[in-house]
Amino acid sequence: VCSAIRESIEALFNKRAAYLELAVRELLNDPNGNGLVKRFYHHPLITVLYPGNYEGRHGDALRRILSTGRNLPSYIPKASFALALLDLVARGEVKKSGIGEDPLPTLSIESIRRGLDQLDNPEVKRLVLIAIDSAEGQFERVAECIQTWFDTAMDGIASQYRRATNWIIFWIALFVTVSINVDTFRIADYLYSNGAVRQAIVARAAEVAKQSDPGGFQTARAELDQMQLPIGWLNGNGPVFSPDNTGRRLTS
Repeated sequence: VCSAIRESIEALFNKRAAYLELAVRELLNDPNGNGLVKRFYHHPLITVLYPGNYEGRHGDALRRILSTGRNLPSYIPKASFALALLDLVARGEVKKSGIGEDPLPTLSIESIRRGLDQLDNPEVKRLVLIAIDSAEGQFERVAECIQTWFDTAMDGIASQYRRATNWIIFWIALFVTVSINVDTFRIADYLYSNGAVRQAIVARAAEVAKQSDPGGFQTARAELDQMQLPIGWLNGNGPVFSPDNTGRRLTS
C-alpha cells in the first residue's frame, strides 16, 4: 500500500527529474539554472529527452524540498551529457537560426580549448581542462572523463533520492498505520493463534517478493481485506473486527 502511494506521488511530482536537475545545476555550478544549465537543457541532445521548455528554479533549501520535475527528463545518458557540454564549450549556445552566421567549428580538442576562453564558469572550465590534459590528445578520452565525472555525481544524487524516498515512505507508512489502525501486537497475536492463516500469508508474501510489480493500491487493499486480518478502527455500530482477536468480521 505504501509503495503504491509513493509511486503515485512520484508520478505526480516527478521527483526523479527534480533531483537530476538539481544535480546538473551543482555539476555545472549554476545554482539558479539561468546560465550554463539553461543552455545545457536547451541543447538538441537534451531537448529530445523531454517536451516543452526548461525554466530555471531557485536554489534555496525549501525550494529543493518542494521542487518538482514537471516536464524535465528523469534520465540523461552520460554520453549525451558529455557531448552536449563539450559542444556548448566549443561552439557556444545553440541559436534558433543559423542564417547569416559563421559556420560552426569542428568539435575537437582545439576548438574546446578556444571555447574555454569564452566560458564564464571557472569551475567547469577547470574540469574540462583537467579532462583535456589527461586525454593525451584524444577527443574520445576527453568525453570519457566527462562521462566518469557525470556517473560519479549520479551515484551521489541516487543516494540522496533513496534517502528521501525512505523518509517519504516512512511518513506514508505512519499515516496509513494510524488511519487504518494496523496494530502490530494485535496482528502478531492473531497470527500466532491461527496457524493456517499464518502459513497462507507467508506463502503470499513469498510470491509478492518475487514480483517486480506487486500491483497498485487497490490490489493491496483487496488482498488485505481477503486475509481477514484484525485491522481497522471502531465504527459507529461496534468494532470492525471481533475483540477476541479471532479476526472474524462483525456484521452491522
